[in-house]
Amino acid sequence: MCTCNPKIRSFYCGVGNCRPKGNFIDDLRIVINQYSIENDSNTPDFILAEYLNSCLDSFASAIQKREQWVSKDKNQIDEHLQKI
Repeated sequence: MCTCNPKIRSFYCGVGNCRPKGNFIDDLRIVINQYSIENDSNTPDFILAEYLNSCLDSFASAIQKREQWVSKDKNQIDEHLQKI
């Protein structure tokens, strides 16, 4: 619950500013910053957070395509077996 506005339950306070609870990219940015990971590449934490989030989105898309392919392949095998 936000300590600034108790009526808003989907927000929480972090270092004096309220942000949506569960904002993954912001949380990822904070973790990157806490561990100074941005220093290795001299890239701002928010850019790294967006990049990592897009990597996860791409991976999820690849998984969906793989599942569609496996399902299609299984259907073709089933059709072949029914003909035998």
